Amino acid sequence: MLKLRGAFTRRPLVEESRLETKASVVLYTKPNCHLCDEMKAELKKAGCDNLYRLEEINIESDPALLERYRFDIPVLQINGVEAFRHRLQADQFRTAITASVGN
Repeated sequence: MLKLRGAFTRRPLVEESRLETKASVVLYTKPNCHLCDEMKAELKKAGCDNLYRLEEINIESDPALLERYRFDIPVLQINGVEAFRHRLQADQFRTAITASVGN
């Protein structure tokens, strides 16, 4: 234990001091999009959801996004960089997400 100005504190264990790193994954989608549903299924199939935080954005909620992605969804970004458009396979996503977090 360390004593700091009259208070006791314990040293953190290595596991406690290691920052948890998760990739930021953004999926641009819209309702009733079968390709979007297929992409979501492949994300789940990849089995690595502990490595990323997923944010789904409905392009119909923003006129600029609708204009940009109207004919191109789904689009998936990893850490702000477009990684997949229209389709992905689970193994490709797992490889990309693992590389993005350095595992």
